[in-house]
Amino acid sequence: MARFLLFTFLMIQAALAQASDFEWDEAPSSTAVSSLEQTSGLKVFWWNIHGGRITSEPAPYLSRNLITLIHSKIAPDMIAFAEYGDASLSEDALRELRRAYPYIQEWNYPYANDYGLALYSRYPFENTKMEALDVTPLKDISESQRSDYRKYWCGSDVGCTRMFASFNVNVNGKIIQLVPTHLFDIWRKFGEVKGKVATAEEILVGKNNPLEYQLIRFRALLDSQLAAALTSPTIVIGDFNIPKYLMGLHPRMYNLLKGDMEDVSSFNPTTFPAKSADERNHYPLMNIDHAFLAGQIQSSKFVVLPLKGSDHYPLYLIVN
Repeated sequence: MARFLLFTFLMIQAALAQASDFEWDEAPSSTAVSSLEQTSGLKVFWWNIHGGRITSEPAPYLSRNLITLIHSKIAPDMIAFAEYGDASLSEDALRELRRAYPYIQEWNYPYANDYGLALYSRYPFENTKMEALDVTPLKDISESQRSDYRKYWCGSDVGCTRMFASFNVNVNGKIIQLVPTHLFDIWRKFGEVKGKVATAEEILVGKNNPLEYQLIRFRALLDSQLAAALTSPTIVIGDFNIPKYLMGLHPRMYNLLKGDMEDVSSFNPTTFPAKSADERNHYPLMNIDHAFLAGQIQSSKFVVLPLKGSDHYPLYLIVN
């Protein structure tokens, strides 16, 4: 027993020493990092990096924390980013990412060059699928009306169009389907137009807003893919701009998003806004970054890591 207690103590001390190398908004619990280190399985890391900005200007924390992560004992097998551009990272961070993760894919948002989703993987992937996710109403309207609708809500004709991206990852002969996702944040504009009370009501029970239309298109593509893959292991992870809870209730759009998938988080962690971000003084604490599983796959560990470097905190998921 004494030997076991000593071993446990040393493992926690080593994890704490490793954790101290990161730059945190707030220190994680003493067992958070050590539990990630000791859990086996496919390790997936998601982070909306907000272009490397915490405030209106780029900050060095993102690149430093990514370099620390890559060289740590909890280095993930796959890292997926949103609001990503190579210019968001330092040359050192880019070099280390490309050294550690030989399989790389980037999907630019339709309205932006060199800015969008990115995946860095230790495992090869194939059968990449990409389709645009519009935000216009689902009813039959003219292209001119759709263009006007986008311009009203997004400021441009394609400003809030996002991509449905999915691919198969070959993990030692086991094929896992990964769907990294970033849906558009329509709520800032909605709040300006409708006010805070109406926005909260729309998030909770609304059915006719741009994000709802985009989500319906996303679920249709996802459901088609899940049906085709049958019991194929699937990970759906990302920033959906839909809170898990609002006023103690699951919003209608969260239930639509989740469907019959498993939400790996049994609690309601804050993923936005980060403690060090400008938005902290303007928005309530929310869980809008989610990870879901479908098919023959199980979650062994899920943690939100309060790292500095963005207005979001990253998700760390281990699956088997």
